[in-house]
Amino acid sequence: MIKKNLKEFDDFITNDELDNVRSNILRKLAQLDTTLPELAKLIQIEYQTLRRITYENANYVPNLRALYPIASFFEVTVADLLKNPLMPQYIPLLDVLEIENHLNTSEHDTKHERIFCDEHVHVKAFAINVLIEQFGQNLLNTFIMKPYNKIIAQKFILIRDINMHYFFIKVLENKNNELKATIITTDKQVIFNTNNVMVIGIAVKQVLNNDLF
Repeated sequence: MIKKNLKEFDDFITNDELDNVRSNILRKLAQLDTTLPELAKLIQIEYQTLRRITYENANYVPNLRALYPIASFFEVTVADLLKNPLMPQYIPLLDVLEIENHLNTSEHDTKHERIFCDEHVHVKAFAINVLIEQFGQNLLNTFIMKPYNKIIAQKFILIRDINMHYFFIKVLENKNNELKATIITTDKQVIFNTNNVMVIGIAVKQVLNNDLF
């Protein structure tokens, strides 16, 4: 019965889905800067199986036994692996006080709500909720962030000052150790001394409209 179900599953896998699996594995290979045999060890899958999946002219259709450990390694579902040409990512939604612990730990944290992103942003990506005044009321907006340490004009970044206060800002200008910015939550323009702030992350997407920043 299991073998029959696996065969039926194989019949439903399209060439486009095989291309998605192949491209996602090869993209991960480049991200990790490693070899296919080493990646096979990390995924805990036979090297020859992984080689057949990634070799375009092999005409090899993997079954669930092969796809599941790959999806598990990428922390996605088998459906995500097949359907998404860019590897998706489930990103933890954090309170600002939890962010630096998240960035500094190597352990995978599963206790937080996770936000779906249709592409892999960064291995240490995180999401934050931000109250923004719009149309006369405060609306909750969710931003996907990645670790960052630079100040760039017109970008949305998260900073921490010497008093351990966090600010989500849009950078207006960075000149002569003066950071001119708009605090997103209050829409107020402020000036920070760049020597007194640390950049924690940069916004890469807004979940509501999926815009890139």
